Amino acid sequence: MRVVFVTVSDGFFFPGTVATVNSILHFHPEAHVRVINNHVQKAALTTEQREVLESAGAEIVDAGYLSKPGRKLAAWELKAYGAADLTEGEDVLVGVDSDCVLCGRIDDVIAEAIHSGKFLGGRDGRTHYDQSYQVYGIETPVMNEQYMSASLYVCALTEDNRRILNRWADCCDRAIFGGGGVYPGHGDQGVLNAVLYAERGENGVATLDNRLWSQHHCYWQEPLELRDGVLYNPAAQAPQRSIHCGGTEKFWTTRHLDRLEKSAPHVVNYAWYLALLWFGRGVVLPQHLENGHGHLSAGLTRYRYQVMEFLRALRPNG
Repeated sequence: MRVVFVTVSDGFFFPGTVATVNSILHFHPEAHVRVINNHVQKAALTTEQREVLESAGAEIVDAGYLSKPGRKLAAWELKAYGAADLTEGEDVLVGVDSDCVLCGRIDDVIAEAIHSGKFLGGRDGRTHYDQSYQVYGIETPVMNEQYMSASLYVCALTEDNRRILNRWADCCDRAIFGGGGVYPGHGDQGVLNAVLYAERGENGVATLDNRLWSQHHCYWQEPLELRDGVLYNPAAQAPQRSIHCGGTEKFWTTRHLDRLEKSAPHVVNYAWYLALLWFGRGVVLPQHLENGHGHLSAGLTRYRYQVMEFLRALRPNG
């Protein structure tokens, strides 16, 4: 079985992408990883940054490679284009954001995606489809109770699911978030959920525990713990599956560090990120990081004891 992970990156996201890629290839060394370099809308990955990701085992695909008439090469759209265009010959797709890192293998979810044919992702609440969503073919008004996050989602690459991914890409060409479009929805995931609902109703998606997967709106509310070498979520009473710092307080920003000063229990999240950033297959040196990321080296020194705990936990798998 061939599993491919697809993510989007740029110069700013590089410190997140390294940790994302390192986490994937630590827990799923057999997987293929494709990183889309968003060089059209944002500052591109530098040559040195590309080399770090490639040395880890990732394949870099420039956004220009996905260019077709009518396409807008921006971050949200590139997630959809990559899912449609970069998965030929693969059996399972895992879409993952570059501010999301795995906490272990996800074989159970991959198996469920193959068995059910559904898309699986963290539950991101519910959404109301009004008259504007009729353009998708949805009979409105209606409430979608199975609205999933696209920060980490899984689907088997069946013929029908590939048709869904291609329609997602086509709708993103004319999505309202791109300006002057006709397809509504909050970002790429809003469009994907609308396409899935139009095609299959609520049967097209199986949502997972948001606390363990996408962590939307709860990253700072539920501290994690290291238990027997596993990152554990006491509130959910289950092992954590990924950590995702959505919003503007990315792991690698000073805003995240400032927030951490007021939320000491979340040092465990930060230490997990630092362990994956500095000690994975992609070897990062301080000169690979852009101006403003020098605090990541200082953070490694400051939280070295917590990082070492994770390295001891990770070593049996590495």
